[in-house]
Amino acid sequence: MNSKIFLFICLSILCHYPYGLKAQNPDSTLNIAYKKLFRLYAPFSEVTVPFVGDLQFGENFSNYILTAQVEPHFFLFGESNTKFAIDFYFGIDVRILRENSLPVRTPSTRPGGTFYYRTNFIPDSTVFDYITFQVMHHSNGQDGCALNGYSYDANNNCIQDRNLLPGESIFNQYNGSFSTNFIEIGYNLSRQRSNVNVRRLSNYVFPFKRNTYTGGNILNYFYVGYQHHFGNIEPALRGRYGLHKLIFKYKRISSTRWINSDVSQSEADRLLIRLSSNISKIDKLPNFNFYNRFALDLKYYFTWRKVSSKSTAFFLMAGYKGQDEYNIYLEDDFLYAGFGLSVGNLFYIQAE
Repeated sequence: MNSKIFLFICLSILCHYPYGLKAQNPDSTLNIAYKKLFRLYAPFSEVTVPFVGDLQFGENFSNYILTAQVEPHFFLFGESNTKFAIDFYFGIDVRILRENSLPVRTPSTRPGGTFYYRTNFIPDSTVFDYITFQVMHHSNGQDGCALNGYSYDANNNCIQDRNLLPGESIFNQYNGSFSTNFIEIGYNLSRQRSNVNVRRLSNYVFPFKRNTYTGGNILNYFYVGYQHHFGNIEPALRGRYGLHKLIFKYKRISSTRWINSDVSQSEADRLLIRLSSNISKIDKLPNFNFYNRFALDLKYYFTWRKVSSKSTAFFLMAGYKGQDEYNIYLEDDFLYAGFGLSVGNLFYIQAE
């Protein structure tokens, strides 16, 4: 079959499929409701405050001028009544170094997409469950050899041409190439509790009077996934980087109903716990220990009514990286803490 005809047929099916389901889909209301939920659970874009917003307590202490994680998401079929949807995004991770020119060196880029499908394994009106299939490319755009002591030969292959200097890192953190592709399949479960008393953690920092709100909703979200790297992987990553991972996530989102406000209900806070476990064989990285296989991220996002917003929240973060996930810093492990501002899809209902 001619490739242009095949492409035309695929596009025609894709464009007409959602509308053909309207007449035969008995739970269209539930489909639309679950799509509001996975947009709500999408990762936030974040920026830390200067100097003290991202503190890394490793062998060599680091505190950056500024760090940022940009996560724009573009949802397709997000408003239709189909069980599926697609999310395209282009994530960027940036660290601004403490040097004279305040450079942004080798930012991590993560273009990719996610396919969502509602499974409805649990027949409960307060529970939504769905599977996700993610495809992503992760690279830093650098073209140097990934390891120090290596250089390109005439055939554009990296070969060792010297021994490492005392104290020199194994990975070429200046302009070393980092490139990989991966797929991740996961199971997602969300449960909502409505009309309950909400006591957010940030209330102890920014108190508000009890008579200003009447309670709200609590969302609990659980995720388990498997990540598999494939394709054009930078050769130096094999045996030194987690090409197979298990991912666990938990999110708790609480919202409050405000009295005498233009906003009838808005997000109060959310808690994120993320644990990843590297199950790959690591046999080429000296001093790699069992605890280096794990990364734990704890993040707490909260809003303040006096500076309330539909999309912006404050956040605190802490955790441990067994392998730094930024670029080619893979031999670094550290505890970290910080805070800053985030932007994303907050729970928000305008008063009528």
